[in-house]
Amino acid sequence: MYSNSVQCAYFSCLQLAKANILEKALNPNQLETVLSDSKSHVTILQEILKLIKSPKDSGNFAERFGKLKRWRINAIYKDHDIKEDDADSAINLANGLIYILKK
Repeated sequence: MYSNSVQCAYFSCLQLAKANILEKALNPNQLETVLSDSKSHVTILQEILKLIKSPKDSGNFAERFGKLKRWRINAIYKDHDIKEDDADSAINLANGLIYILKK
């Protein structure tokens, strides 16, 4: 019932990560990689982890983003029933990721 909330939480983080890469990219090749890769979600994660300065934040981001991605896959592709509490947890997780991205 709340699958779309999980989807929105995931994509809010993904789009902000992509915007950060576009804003902070060190060279045109980095931009081209992000924009053209067929596995863009994986590429965006790899590239944003390079831009997060704190190793602790980078590790937390990778772990939490992976969890959010698994929730999205379960909600959208595996058609798991997502309850309101699960959707709230996904949104809270996304807010934590957004906080890291805005540092």
